[in-house]
Amino acid sequence: MRKIITFYKDLIFVSRVTDTNNKKIRILFSVFASNLVVLLDLLIIIIFSYLLEDSGTKTGIINQILLFFLDNKILIPLLVILRFVFVYLDRMNLEILKLNIQNNLRNYFIKEVFDKGNYSVSDAFFYVNTLTIHVSTFYGSLAAVISFFAQIIVFLLYLIFSNTEVIGVFGIGLIILYFPTRYFIKMLRKYSHLSYESLQEINKNVEKVLDNLYLIKILDKIKF
Repeated sequence: MRKIITFYKDLIFVSRVTDTNNKKIRILFSVFASNLVVLLDLLIIIIFSYLLEDSGTKTGIINQILLFFLDNKILIPLLVILRFVFVYLDRMNLEILKLNIQNNLRNYFIKEVFDKGNYSVSDAFFYVNTLTIHVSTFYGSLAAVISFFAQIIVFLLYLIFSNTEVIGVFGIGLIILYFPTRYFIKMLRKYSHLSYESLQEINKNVEKVLDNLYLIKILDKIKF
């Protein structure tokens, strides 16, 4: 619980620093669009399966919807086009959000560098270029996670009302996957930290080379 509270506070702080308007609306739109794409995929697959099979009368609300599209086959290509339109809107929405966050974060870090004046060139380069990309990518991942949980909730509700026995099987699978997933998450954190330290070391080496570029040329140490 303490980690969740810390994560929430960090998220609020980063959101304020990014100073990007309509982040919540954009993320919710992306969740809506991605789930709508899944719904359209299922609808298209079911429609084509009904077209390929030769069955009798179909009843039920869902089957009535399918029969409507089967009676108006001209609408099926529109469903396919609509599916790709929402895929495009979802992708463009997230990319524009990421670019806006990157731009605002770069402005923030550059202002911090000038105000405090105690950042090295390598640190400033890391914050302005590398960290901004990671933070902006996080928001795209956050939208994907929210969309994933929404799909899980809908699927669980469907299983509860249709087949409760399957829930037990999924519960057992969840328990089995919990421990390896936890292990790999810990390894991900470990190597992310190692990657951060390596990037810092690389940036420091680049800074040293650039600061002494004139001297390196005079002493003919370029290959070294």
